[in-house]
Amino acid sequence: IAFHSYPSKNIENIPKNTKVVFDVASENIGRAYDPTTGIFAAPVDGAYVFHWTTMIKPGTYFATILKVNGQGKAFNQGYAHYHKDYYSPSQMFVGYLKRGDKVWLSSDDNIGQYIHRGIRSSFSGFLL
Repeated sequence: IAFHSYPSKNIENIPKNTKVVFDVASENIGRAYDPTTGIFAAPVDGAYVFHWTTMIKPGTYFATILKVNGQGKAFNQGYAHYHKDYYSPSQMFVGYLKRGDKVWLSSDDNIGQYIHRGIRSSFSGFLL
């Protein structure tokens, strides 16, 4: 079970507490990741690893939270207001999931300003 995804277009100005959907699944072994919703559904009980990177452009901000069944488990913040180049914060989460548990990325309690499209931003996960 493994997936790797990225956004086909820039993600800009999304409301707070909104799912962040990476709509291209370049790998989707086991088909547990749904690129139309951005949700990973654990097909079996086990330890899973998730990693994501969000490339943001100068002068913007974007913070993401990895949620498991709606509960925040890991936080990733990119604040590029003082950067003169693109900025790529990353985060990883390791946790035990039960079959049917759902995992997704969400914007935090601020407006998400910008995530760069393509393979420079990604959301991945696999069964350990």
